[in-house]
Amino acid sequence: MGIEFFHSDTQTNGETRSSWQSQPTARQYLSADHTSRQPSVRPHSFQSALQAGSTACVQKFNTDDTTVNIVRHVKSKRLSWLGHVERMPNERVAKTIYKWKPYGTRPKGRPRLRWEEDVRNDLRKMAVKNWKQRAQERKQWNEIAEQAKTHKHL
Repeated sequence: MGIEFFHSDTQTNGETRSSWQSQPTARQYLSADHTSRQPSVRPHSFQSALQAGSTACVQKFNTDDTTVNIVRHVKSKRLSWLGHVERMPNERVAKTIYKWKPYGTRPKGRPRLRWEEDVRNDLRKMAVKNWKQRAQERKQWNEIAEQAKTHKHL
């Protein structure tokens, strides 16, 4: 799923110009005068624009740095949630689901990576020891979660 934006062709003095515009927000769409909409606006995805060779889009939407930051942000939030669940009393539904071990056997082939295993791998990359004990102290755990946003190995 890519970033959605619009391609529009405008004509001035007999020349046709192409331009890429981001999709309007709901507030902008509702407040706009619908009588002045351009009929030649058609939605495109960011990937299709890149495949078409639009250099303006590459300059405008440089996603290499933001993707890394988004991934680190999500991993940080995951660590924050892990600490929250670890501090919960055992009677809470989220804690019982977190501790629950399913019955039966897993399907054939490579085992799928579970959420907890993925978070433990992140903690291992950050060299966090005794994470269950450290998660009990909220301030210390929040510092660990904040460090995940800037950790270079995540």
